[in-house]
Amino acid sequence: MSEGMWKLELDNETNRIPRDIVQEQCSLLSKATRDLVIARMAEYDGDYRSYTTAGGFMAVTENIANMSINKFDVQSKLGEETAESKFVYELYLTSQSMPKYKYRICFIYYGVLLYPVGISLEKEIANELGVPNAEFTVDTQDDFEEYLRRILGSKKVTLLIQNLYRIGRGETKYPRVIERRE
Repeated sequence: MSEGMWKLELDNETNRIPRDIVQEQCSLLSKATRDLVIARMAEYDGDYRSYTTAGGFMAVTENIANMSINKFDVQSKLGEETAESKFVYELYLTSQSMPKYKYRICFIYYGVLLYPVGISLEKEIANELGVPNAEFTVDTQDDFEEYLRRILGSKKVTLLIQNLYRIGRGETKYPRVIERRE
C-alpha cells in the first residue's frame, strides 16, 4: 500500500476567515451601543464590482478584432473558476429603531484561500481614507485588519454610528424611511 503524498496540517490555522474578523467587530459595536446601532455582515448575491460592457458599434468592432486572433491560455482554466467561487458579503449599518434603514459601507469578497481579500468601498469613505481606487485587494490578514480598522474608524462611519445611536436613544426625531419599490 502506498503512503499518501498529501501534506495534511488540518489543525494548523494560519489565517482567520475575513468574515469572522468582521463579525467580531459587528458584535463589539452592538455591545458598545447596547444594540441601538447594528453592523451586519450578510451574504450578498449581486454585482459587487464595477464593470463596463461593450455595446453597439464598440461590440461589433471588438468582435471583428477577436475573429483574427485565436489564443488560449491554460492558466485561465486552472485555480478558482469564476466569481461564483467567491464568498461575497456586504457590510452595512442599521438601527434597531429604524430597521428599514441600511447604509452599505462596502462589499468584501474572497475565495477559499481567504487571501487576497477584495474590497469595494463606498466612494466617500474611500476618498476620506485617501484610497485612490474604491475597489482594491489586500494580500494578507494583517493588511485586511489594518484597512478594516481605518474603514470602521473613518469620520463618515463614526458620524453614521453617532447619529444612529442618538436616534435610537430618542434624542432626535428622524424622518420616516420610505421603502423603495424596484
